[in-house]
Amino acid sequence: MKAIAALTTALVVAGSALAAQAARDDSRHLVLCKSEVETALGEGSRSKLLTIKRRRGPDELRLKVVPEQGGSMVVRCSVSDGRVQLFDRDGVALNLRGAGGREAVSLTD
Repeated sequence: MKAIAALTTALVVAGSALAAQAARDDSRHLVLCKSEVETALGEGSRSKLLTIKRRRGPDELRLKVVPEQGGSMVVRCSVSDGRVQLFDRDGVALNLRGAGGREAVSLTD
């Protein structure tokens, strides 16, 4: 009986440690995504986390973004090994080009 209690306790401790690590990664990924959104769409952009999907490859965060100019939009943020890629709702990449890779993206053509 003591062995079962010890095993159960060990599993609970291990599970909570894994959950804490996942929460730290989610927080770090959210900071990276929000920073990239501000770089791409302007410093005054506001963003709100909608969902997080953890996968074997890149983790994917969906954010509702309200740029400085224009209406709200949903942005998909893919994070893998510290690299961040932004996509709009249709899956089109929001590329950052220019000097140092930091030119703001325009939502209007």
